[in-house]
Amino acid sequence: MRNKFCYILFVKITISKQQVSRFLLQKQLLLPPKLLVEKSGVERVFQTLRLLQFDPLNPCGQNVELVLQAKIADYHSCDYYTWPYQEKQGIEFYNKALCIVPIKDYQLIRHKHHAAENSKPIKLFSKKYQ
Repeated sequence: MRNKFCYILFVKITISKQQVSRFLLQKQLLLPPKLLVEKSGVERVFQTLRLLQFDPLNPCGQNVELVLQAKIADYHSCDYYTWPYQEKQGIEFYNKALCIVPIKDYQLIRHKHHAAENSKPIKLFSKKYQ
């Protein structure tokens, strides 16, 4: 059997802070501003980000609504609620916090769900403190 060699070629590239900033804003769908529209925009945001944290507290709007409002022109909260609950495109999933995940990604995260169901309860205190 022959030895297999792996050659890694490192190429030095130089990019400016402005290019990095622009790339990150485009990746997060913030540039160009409010390019997305209505329900198709909600779908595109979840296809790109893959997960949004759902914050049940509402001091100035829920987290999901604030994120979508920053990315979608003429956004209304009903545009979001129809996507996971009526069209059944999303699922609520607990991953250290309650999150909304596209239903097609459930296959990728279901092992976490089953592990949580089969785990033993955590003992918070030793017998000394009980």
